[in-house]
Amino acid sequence: MYNGYSSYDSEIQRHIVCNSPLSSNVPLLVAEEIVLPYLKHINDLIISNRPFSIVTDKDFKWTLEVFAFGFTCEEPVILQLCSNIYVEWLKVFEGTSNNSNSIPPILREKTEFYWSQMLWHLYHLFVVHDERPADLLTKRIYTHKVLRQLQAVISQTDLSLDLWHILLQVFLAIGDTVLSPPYRTNEEGTAVTSFRLVPSIYQVFLVATCKVHIPPGLWRTFRDYAITWRHRPAVIY
Repeated sequence: MYNGYSSYDSEIQRHIVCNSPLSSNVPLLVAEEIVLPYLKHINDLIISNRPFSIVTDKDFKWTLEVFAFGFTCEEPVILQLCSNIYVEWLKVFEGTSNNSNSIPPILREKTEFYWSQMLWHLYHLFVVHDERPADLLTKRIYTHKVLRQLQAVISQTDLSLDLWHILLQVFLAIGDTVLSPPYRTNEEGTAVTSFRLVPSIYQVFLVATCKVHIPPGLWRTFRDYAITWRHRPAVIY
């Protein structure tokens, strides 16, 4: 079934590459020194419910470059700030967010356009970047927090067809990276994440089937990826 349809794998692999100039053109320590004060500033605006001053596409695009780098960064404070801010900004999909000043006006105006890019940033929160030491405890805490907010979004709001397709691809990308490698009994961090991730992947697909049409090619991709997860205890039990 679905063999006659093209897989989304090549498209997924293209999107999970981080193209932020902060990752490719700036030394790591310098990039961290650039983004940390800016992320703290945004987080302070959220805490105090003050307006976000950036209103142009050009400036907000640079802000997204900061997050694109931040989610690939294994520095715990940066990862924590990026996660907290995105969890807050995901509330743009909720009707109650109208009273929040901390969500950028331009994100309210072009929610689908920007979140179609921002959802891919969340992929990097779930993976360990081999060239950098990772704080697995921080990753577990904030992957759990982000998953809870995403589950609230998909269950309580009506996403567009395009955003649904992107969200499904992001979940598949995370599953492919986290679950497909060989399982080792001493991988405590990955094991804990996988037991939270596996039901989330199945849940998002089940909810999606009730709300939108899922292309056969996406079902094929899910099938092809899930075959490589069968060795994971989280899938077996």
